[in-house]
Amino acid sequence: MPSNKDIHLGHLPGQILLDIARNESAQREWRKAAVELMIDKGFSQAKHPELQSFVAEIAAERAGRVEVEALVESAIEGAL
Repeated sequence: MPSNKDIHLGHLPGQILLDIARNESAQREWRKAAVELMIDKGFSQAKHPELQSFVAEIAAERAGRVEVEALVESAIEGAL
């Protein structure tokens, strides 16, 4: 099932996502979702200097998720 961000933002081109991400009046979660979609789709706009804090936050979250998944997999394999 697609997430709200995919439903509402997934079809938008990179420039529109950049505009949303830079819009300080938009809710932070939607700004971050726009950046995440730009990263996922490989849009060059994700490299915009104003978005670097979002990019760093997303990278840290993803690294943390990978680390937790690895720990869970290790624990499951150890139990078997």
